[in-house]
Amino acid sequence: MITNTNQRFNGEHHPPIVRQQSVSDALESLVIYELGYGGKIMKIERDKLVLFTQVLSTQDTVTFEGTEDEMLPLLQFCAVYSQVSGHDEINEAVIDNTLNRLGPLSGKPLFITGALPMFVGQSRIKLACLGWINIEDQDTVKRAARMSTKDLLQIVMFMEQFPNMDFFQMADELSLEVPELV
Repeated sequence: MITNTNQRFNGEHHPPIVRQQSVSDALESLVIYELGYGGKIMKIERDKLVLFTQVLSTQDTVTFEGTEDEMLPLLQFCAVYSQVSGHDEINEAVIDNTLNRLGPLSGKPLFITGALPMFVGQSRIKLACLGWINIEDQDTVKRAARMSTKDLLQIVMFMEQFPNMDFFQMADELSLEVPELV
């Protein structure tokens, strides 16, 4: 089991929330709730991972701790995530797309400053999920990018166990829809 400790500050300090999670639940928490909300990796050790996530005025420092074997999938995902995080052209496209979707809110700098890390984080984790299982076909990447992060992560976690299975075949096996390109 992995120990997940969340220390929250939103104008005042709150008691830490400590919970025990399976490796798959910890990976989901890392991907969806920390990196997916624009979290930053602050410290990596073989048995420990510390992230800082800020959404508007709420700041979380989250620590994942476990044995080296338990932590390996989380650290592997962070390695792939770090590689895709440096692609500025992706981030610029995400920012442009986000501003277009926000319409009237795009003129509100405080909202943009607070919300943009979440949009960029979602884009990065989807690319990291696909990179983790070596998906490079651009049509597959574009279709997978339209999926919910949770569904995409579910496919990725199963493909780690069954590496010879095709991405779309795995989606069918799990009864998950991969949107068509329009």
